[in-house]
Amino acid sequence: GEFAGHMDRAIEEAEWRAFPERLAQSKVAGKIRGIGMATYIEACAFPGSEPAFVELNGDGTVTLKIGTQTNG
Repeated sequence: GEFAGHMDRAIEEAEWRAFPERLAQSKVAGKIRGIGMATYIEACAFPGSEPAFVELNGDGTVTLKIGTQTNG
């Protein structure tokens, strides 16, 4: 697939680079705003385990890595 191209398009469509400006506007309005992105490649064989990891980062952010997804 064209994974890098799709990620670039997602970043563009989400106006990712303008997020700091939107964040500042939200803070002034008393709102909390975040941004995130997730990717998934569906396996073609029988599923294995589905782990989950939570990282509490030093800057106060959280990184969540999970191995579950809907099959709908």
